[in-house]
Amino acid sequence: MWWGPSESSVRRVGAGTVLEVVPKSGNEALAKVQTALQIYLALPESSNQISVNASCGIEAEVRTQQLLSVVEHLRSQLRLSQALVEVRETQISMLHSQAQQNAFDRNAVLNGRHADELSVLDGTLKIHEYKGKFFTINLPRVFRNILTYVRRT
Repeated sequence: MWWGPSESSVRRVGAGTVLEVVPKSGNEALAKVQTALQIYLALPESSNQISVNASCGIEAEVRTQQLLSVVEHLRSQLRLSQALVEVRETQISMLHSQAQQNAFDRNAVLNGRHADELSVLDGTLKIHEYKGKFFTINLPRVFRNILTYVRRT
């Protein structure tokens, strides 16, 4: 094994299997375990630059490539989740802007409900009350009611 001379045993515990390794040289084995952990923990930041000792054989090379593919898969999952968060934030921002615009429009309609005049098309057209001989039609109010109804549907 890569950590040197040791005693090992394999036993079943429940539904799993446990491999127990007790190295004969504790300090040397701990140093190798520390090195292995440092390499493993540095994988996310590495740029797929892992070297394998040529004496380890083809199996070690295959395992290394498998490990690199898992790391790259996890990186792509992380990038995908970040992109989804950005899309959600954009949607929330758009919905917030739309809600503000709707509130502004609603306030403009409600605040002018009792006015005798309504300015439309940036002041190009002004709608006034119509006064007949026996009746009065509040055209600004009619127009606002129509706008409110159209916006609800």
